[in-house]
Amino acid sequence: MVEQSALAGRLGEAVLECAAAGTRASMREAALGRSPVGAAGRFADLVERHLREARAPNPSHHD
Repeated sequence: MVEQSALAGRLGEAVLECAAAGTRASMREAALGRSPVGAAGRFADLVERHLREARAPNPSHHD
C-alpha cells in the first residue's frame, strides 16, 4: 500500500506500484469493501485513469 504522506520523494515509484495489475485489483477490492484502505484503492483508480488518458491520442492537440 502507498501512504499518501509518503509520496513526496517517490511519486514515480508509487505510480508504478499502483499501476501494477495485481495491486490495482487488490486496492479496488478494498475500496469496494469500504475498508480503511479504500482510499488507497480510489487513489489507484485515479492513477490508472491518468495513465490511460496520458497514453490516449489527443484529438484536440495539433503538432
